[in-house]
Amino acid sequence: MGQARPNARHLLQSLVGRTINTIAGRPNTVLEIRADTVIVGTTSSPQGAPVEIAEIEAALSRLYSEGEIVISVANLESHRSAFIGAVLAQVPGASTATRPARIRLEIEQPRTWGLMPGDTIRRTELHGLYGGNRQRGISPSSETPNLLIFSDPASGVQHGYMDFWDGETLHYYGEGQHGDQQMTDGNRAILEHAEQGRSLRVFEGAGGEVKYLGLSSWMTSRSTK
Repeated sequence: MGQARPNARHLLQSLVGRTINTIAGRPNTVLEIRADTVIVGTTSSPQGAPVEIAEIEAALSRLYSEGEIVISVANLESHRSAFIGAVLAQVPGASTATRPARIRLEIEQPRTWGLMPGDTIRRTELHGLYGGNRQRGISPSSETPNLLIFSDPASGVQHGYMDFWDGETLHYYGEGQHGDQQMTDGNRAILEHAEQGRSLRVFEGAGGEVKYLGLSSWMTSRSTK
């Protein structure tokens, strides 16, 4: 895999509106996030009850440090241990086991980044090596700890994306062709790349052969009109 340990809040945000099952197969629905709690609906409490996000964060940390964690009230020190286990089971590379109920995590060694600034590579080969969506300009990888972004002013201008360089700063238009852009999907991935443990890697070009420009720490995102 090679992915960084997910933040509990980010993981829960990706689950809002979804029903996930406990190891015993009982459905839990992630209804919403309120401040420091997540509201979880069950068959007995469909309106939802709060679970402390800090409890899930602590369990995530243990799972990544120990590789396996027993899902029980005593071990997790939480009466919502079954729900916590259901959340942990959503982590890439996680699997469930019983007797006792537990979550295991298989983590492969991360793939070493092998490109140097100025190197060119076909985009299909790039995604084969490091993951990410082959069609989008902002491409977070779930397989490696990288966020790949592609800038091609020559082809992007017809769609309202007028990226430009000002010295060593790239003014990047992000996603969204009409009105003010929203901090969702790819735009949000850029905003939160450091928190999520991803390296922000910039490429020139959009398809075919692309050129790696290097590693970036931040960008300016503009609105399209």
